[in-house]
Amino acid sequence: MSNSQQSNHSGQDLELSVRASKLAKRVGAATVGELARFSEQEILATKCFGETSLREIREKLLKYGLRLGMTPDQLNGLPFLQTRIVTEGQAGSPPAEAEPEGDCCGHCAHAARKLRERSDLQRKLNRSLPELDLSVRAVNCLESGGIVTVRDLVAWTPEELLQLRRLTKAMLDEVTARLAERGLRLGMALPGERAH
Repeated sequence: MSNSQQSNHSGQDLELSVRASKLAKRVGAATVGELARFSEQEILATKCFGETSLREIREKLLKYGLRLGMTPDQLNGLPFLQTRIVTEGQAGSPPAEAEPEGDCCGHCAHAARKLRERSDLQRKLNRSLPELDLSVRAVNCLESGGIVTVRDLVAWTPEELLQLRRLTKAMLDEVTARLAERGLRLGMALPGERAH
């Protein structure tokens, strides 16, 4: 993205039509970066959302150098990921609350709930190791083995972690407990991703 394109977006909200912004709120995407993680198929899984709104989202994301279905690695370090999504004409106003589940058909509510769960999982996986509240020794040991995010960590099995130099059983128990507090575990199969 050129400097002129970047400066066009600095400090601005992403304005979407009423229908498109409602979908974003329904699935829990409050920012441009969160929206870009959803695939077109996932977005279209909500029946009340059609091709016209999908085209709008595609075009708006393209202005930020983004597209739907981007992976966390592709998004890492890109500018404007925290740009808020608002309804057209409401830029600068506080973000609206998420739409109650009853405001949509049953199918859409179910699809939106699934997408929200996926988005929540992605947020957890993208956290750094210190955000797990691990001891400094455990973090240093894991990072020396090339593990720097929660996503990296859950790809490992307990047996594999114990092979790391200086990782003790007590550290493994600490890691397991911290992951469990967040609904995660070692050796998780992540959708669309391969283990290390």
